[in-house]
Amino acid sequence: MKPSLKSLAAGLLASWVLLSSIPVGAQEAVEVPGTTVTLTPPAGFTPAEGFAGFVDDETEASILIVELPAAAHAQLAPLFGELRLAQAAFASQGVAVASLTDVAGADDATVPVLAGTQSAGGVTFDKWIALYSGEMTVMLTIQAPQGETLGREQVEQTIASVTLGPRPTLDEKIAALPFEIAATAPFRVIDTIAGSGVLMTAGARDVDPDGRQPVIVVAQQVAGPVSPDALEEVAETLLSETQGLTGIEIEDRERMVFAGHDGILLHGTARDNERIKRFSQYLSFADEGRSVRLVAIADDYQFEEVSAAIEAVAASVIFKN
Repeated sequence: MKPSLKSLAAGLLASWVLLSSIPVGAQEAVEVPGTTVTLTPPAGFTPAEGFAGFVDDETEASILIVELPAAAHAQLAPLFGELRLAQAAFASQGVAVASLTDVAGADDATVPVLAGTQSAGGVTFDKWIALYSGEMTVMLTIQAPQGETLGREQVEQTIASVTLGPRPTLDEKIAALPFEIAATAPFRVIDTIAGSGVLMTAGARDVDPDGRQPVIVVAQQVAGPVSPDALEEVAETLLSETQGLTGIEIEDRERMVFAGHDGILLHGTARDNERIKRFSQYLSFADEGRSVRLVAIADDYQFEEVSAAIEAVAASVIFKN
């Protein structure tokens, strides 16, 4: 079963929304660790520490790179070939697509670019999304708060500067993450997510559209500081926004140390496609506002079998720097 264009776009945009509140003219070409991408960012942009891309701390602009398997290009290309399709697909995630243009890229390639706006955290961002095809399918998103000095010419120069190299090894991608983590059997790493997260599963399939295998997703975010008193509320809000889970029932709440900082563990049940699931969610914040969240999900009858491995994976997570 292949995911629909709508569901694929929704999943990708969820990661953009997650990162769109991150505070973020020419330089030399820079290889983005853990990706196939090399590009020349505008002046003022430096490599990001929490995701695959670049930030401008002064203007709060950012460049985010998301890579997918090569086969995903055929599924995403229609969204970048017809404006009305793009507008319909991205509107559900709060992105108002206004235009679709082509930019001349490296080696005479034509790069389709969607431009529009998105509001997050009370700020409206200008947003450009470009699609590339190589050993990996690459989506590059450039955004800046409206009124800042990042203009169309700078954006197009950045998009045109992108070159794609060989696919990095899984070990190289894991090494580029902003946190340390180790898989414990039966879990294994499938891939990293936008340079800021990692996906693990326990089972033979790398792709499990029916959600039959246990999974662990760990991701770092950057947000404002959170007081200890608000940690539980923030954890419950994030849990409620977890894609695919409904009817969430929290059975246990436990204050504990996670990723080397005071954190909270939520455990309970939910539904996914009418099946009963069990989950554990770990969350903690570092002093500078960085957070890391681990969500483990398995069918009710499987959870006890993998619970010790989940705890071991959680114990291995630690912020870098």
